[in-house]
Amino acid sequence: MADWHPAEFCPRRFTDGDLRSFSSDRLWEMAGECSVDPGDPDVCDACAAYRVASVRTEAVRTAVVSKPWIRYGRKRESPPWYDGGSWPEGVDPESHVSTEPEVAMAVSNALSAEDQRPVNTVAPFPLPCLDAMQAMVHETAVAKGWWETPEPIAVKIALMHSELSEALEHIRAGHDPDEIWFEDDGKPDGVAVEFADVVIRIMDTLAFYGVSLSEALVMKAEYNHGRPYRHGGKAF
Repeated sequence: MADWHPAEFCPRRFTDGDLRSFSSDRLWEMAGECSVDPGDPDVCDACAAYRVASVRTEAVRTAVVSKPWIRYGRKRESPPWYDGGSWPEGVDPESHVSTEPEVAMAVSNALSAEDQRPVNTVAPFPLPCLDAMQAMVHETAVAKGWWETPEPIAVKIALMHSELSEALEHIRAGHDPDEIWFEDDGKPDGVAVEFADVVIRIMDTLAFYGVSLSEALVMKAEYNHGRPYRHGGKAF
């Protein structure tokens, strides 16, 4: 096939819902029929299959490679099959089939959650980079001793508020939102840095409770996308 594909040569015969009912092996086979990578999924079945298969793969990668500890909640322990950031033994990265029962369950849960997401929404892909950042943030907090004696979540929320208060004080002192400076010890400071501290605390806290921030973000962004103008007439 040529490395271009006008719509008349790649008509959509299947809906995204149809494609989600196909096995991953069949999706990858369909994706191989188009040389455009990934092309336009709105006009090409092969490219749409590539999109669905890629999303599935990232969902599985997140569940069994990037952050399996997320699924284990407060224990913050890696499951026995975790292979240090590599694909576990017995799982096929493309067919998403595993011979290990516990891995197969994690894969099944990831695929079920992904296949139930609304199609054609504002965020068709997961956010593996954000998941990796959340894992790093939490692992750093644990290594620095901040979870040796876990505080109540109310305290964690109050500390999130404190970072916003620090950002407000920077504004009151006349600093612009895009202004960043460094203390003598190299610590960055500024409104954006305080905002970053809020996100870091949110990531860390949610990780302790076994919650993926990226999944919550996608879920809420999709809901907001379908809300009425100004959410039904709110003043602000």
